[in-house]
Amino acid sequence: MKGLSLFFGVGIGETYLSQFGIKIVVANEIVEKRANLYRKLYPNCNMICEDITDYRRCCF
Repeated sequence: MKGLSLFFGVGIGETYLSQFGIKIVVANEIVEKRANLYRKLYPNCNMICEDITDYRRCCF
């Protein structure tokens, strides 16, 4: 099963989700430092470092 991670910070929850067969393929974090750490921890996940409430700027 594939999933989307919103507001998970650096991705601690993903560790537990993977134990249940859930693979996070897209994640979002507004804080750049957290997003960069997430990218290092989960290089195969597409991390979007944007404010998803700003629909004019967001890349969705």
